[in-house]
Amino acid sequence: LDGGTAEEIVEIVRAILRVEAGPPRVFVLLNAAYALLASGRFDGLAACLDAARASSDSGSALAKLDALVEASYSFAD
Repeated sequence: LDGGTAEEIVEIVRAILRVEAGPPRVFVLLNAAYALLASGRFDGLAACLDAARASSDSGSALAKLDALVEASYSFAD
């Protein structure tokens, strides 16, 4: 994602995870689906895409992003 600063990229991802439709959401959902597929815990790409979409739609993915951002601040000097 080409969004500029780390803060701008986080805002793009937050918008995607808030279920705002568009090409960036498709990109993120497919990326997440392929990561899930690589984990070997799902049967096929369709199941992985369903899981990625459910995580986004439920707000779970956004909560994890917020936790990651907060944790990253502890490493900043």
